[in-house]
Amino acid sequence: MNALRTSPRLAAALILSLAAGTLHAQTLTRVTTNYAGAELPSGGNSGVINAAGTRVLFSSSNTNTLAFNVFGYPAARSSTNVYLKSLTGNSVDLVSWMGSFSQPPQLGAEPLAINLNGNSSGASIGANGRVAFQCFGDQSYMTGLNGVSAACLPGSGLNGYTYIYTGGGIRNDAHEGWNGSPCSGVFINASMNDPRISPEGTLVAFSTTSNVPGLNTSNGTNSDTNGVADVYLKNLSTNAFSKVSLAGNALAGFTESNGHSRRPSVASNATHVAFESDATNLGGTDNNGAGPDIFVRDASSIFPFTERVSVANGVNGASGNADSTSPSISANGRYVAFLSNATNLVFAGVSANRQVYLRDRTADTTVMVSRGYDGLPAGAACSGPRISEDGNWIVYHTAANNIVRGDTNGFSDTFLYSVATGTTRRVSINTPNFSSTTAFQGNNNAFAGTPSNTLAGGSVKVAFDSTA
Repeated sequence: MNALRTSPRLAAALILSLAAGTLHAQTLTRVTTNYAGAELPSGGNSGVINAAGTRVLFSSSNTNTLAFNVFGYPAARSSTNVYLKSLTGNSVDLVSWMGSFSQPPQLGAEPLAINLNGNSSGASIGANGRVAFQCFGDQSYMTGLNGVSAACLPGSGLNGYTYIYTGGGIRNDAHEGWNGSPCSGVFINASMNDPRISPEGTLVAFSTTSNVPGLNTSNGTNSDTNGVADVYLKNLSTNAFSKVSLAGNALAGFTESNGHSRRPSVASNATHVAFESDATNLGGTDNNGAGPDIFVRDASSIFPFTERVSVANGVNGASGNADSTSPSISANGRYVAFLSNATNLVFAGVSANRQVYLRDRTADTTVMVSRGYDGLPAGAACSGPRISEDGNWIVYHTAANNIVRGDTNGFSDTFLYSVATGTTRRVSINTPNFSSTTAFQGNNNAFAGTPSNTLAGGSVKVAFDSTA
């Protein structure tokens, strides 16, 4: 994926709307604009649409653009900020900021919203409008904000903490690195990576190498002695943490993972959490050794359990014989989309390229999503799968030219897969007709983003990035 991001052109986040009941109808809209509709000088990327299809998150380095402000003040500190744009109006809100305070004495006394220092990225949004994101930067300059002392903030040089944007102009619960409220609990002393908020916006999952304090023993072991990165959940209402990347339960006993775990994806109310792990002791036979596999921690029953889902088709499918990464789970926990280099997950169409797969945990089936119009696997590596919360759509990107007919641009394109029909459309194309001439193909790379749920009348919206 990173190899594709070599173009000197500026990326833009776009939103594609596919109308219901019409195979070819679509509209394409640039999202990375200001309130007046002007294109941003530095573009934007990492477009994420909410399930309702009404708002889009994106990152941009336009730190002094007056159109992006809080209480009339522009973002002025970090090199990359996270923004939230309404698709039903022209508002663009700055997400990566601290509010409800006065400036530190050295900056002056007037009220001002100050955006976080450093790069902010990796945003996700819940139905209640809360946004989780990660900020890489030294936040020690915030000493004195809202009565916060130096002891209540990360030390100088610590990077990668998770923050929550609640909207409405007030940010009192921003930093999620605390067991308890700031200054009243214990601070996580390592980066909080891969933040992902739950569909309803009440919990946030993340990975860290830190020994997280005060774990919720009803949801997992209260020990953390494995010395590797683990996946955790934080309840944003109670500030309680629970460990996800483990096996067993209170009845059978808990087993800590023996390998690094990362990249969580959360179902509704955190009943199921999918994650990637190098561990070999989380359940089932491991056919790829220390290579990563995809697991789901099922907490929907009295006694939670961990299930390996990067397995071949069938009830007792064999685990993948190569790396599986990048899980994305539906809100009900039934479907998990993921990437894999394995060659034993489906009966036909073995490919050396990294493909997108879908595991149906209810039907015990595994299908290859990235199969072309010719019936063959994608002819190039695939990346970035994201499934819609309702489990109806999967978005991914690849430079393969055999996914749809007429793909001759030689660049990575963004594709939309229908779980119900097994059909795929190319969405990174600017035309009302999918049987268009090559003139309407993107003239540079497009990358995977996110699909909305199925909207009124069966339509769907897709946010994606492109340097075209």
